[in-house]
Amino acid sequence: MKRQQRLAKSLSRKQKGSRNRRDATAKLGRHHHHVANVRRHLLHQVSNELVKTHDRLVIEDLHVAGMLANHRLARAISDAGWSEFARLLKYKQAWRVGQLIEADRWYPCSQLCSICGDHRTDLSLAGRVFPCANGHFIPKLLLFR
Repeated sequence: MKRQQRLAKSLSRKQKGSRNRRDATAKLGRHHHHVANVRRHLLHQVSNELVKTHDRLVIEDLHVAGMLANHRLARAISDAGWSEFARLLKYKQAWRVGQLIEADRWYPCSQLCSICGDHRTDLSLAGRVFPCANGHFIPKLLLFR
């Protein structure tokens, strides 16, 4: 990010139509290309590892455009490349004859007990333990494993 800012600032200071501006534009373009390749490589590595180690994967159908409305998280969300990651998982899981399930965004996965299927709607966001009516107490982080 710092290098991109420095290159963009350097480009903005060059006189339009000059050779130095053309060179600075090429340098900034190469940097953008490098960053895109690094991200693509990471997504391929992670998706490949997940597909190799799991026969069934469940991903959530996220409303990314709505999540981008939060200006504090917008950059991190847009940098993550979630739709590209989901696309990679889909084709790799199909290639390995695995199962990929897309959960609806409104599916209450954090309100269901993973052991007995008990459904609780009176949970707060601050709660870290899922209190099941049948006596199961599961940390929320373990509900998704």
